[in-house]
Amino acid sequence: MLRVRIPPGAFKPEKRGEIMTELSPLEQKVIAALKELGATEESKLKTADHVQKQCKLPKGQVNSALMSLVSKGYVKRVVREKVSGYYLIKKE
Repeated sequence: MLRVRIPPGAFKPEKRGEIMTELSPLEQKVIAALKELGATEESKLKTADHVQKQCKLPKGQVNSALMSLVSKGYVKRVVREKVSGYYLIKKE
């Protein structure tokens, strides 16, 4: 059996209300695009295609950044019949 000793304080849990994660340049571009498109509330959803056209980046990179931003709590994803929509929920 292998035992690994982890020093105290090596892992600090993320505290709610504090932003402890850094955003990549790609994620920053996607947030800027959502702001420019006016996607700041649920009634103003924008699709990944809208964001991709605004960013002028490959669709795969935009989708990856959107999923990352959803997991970090910056963007909300709303599933609809044909295509999902996104909007900003956290102000920088």
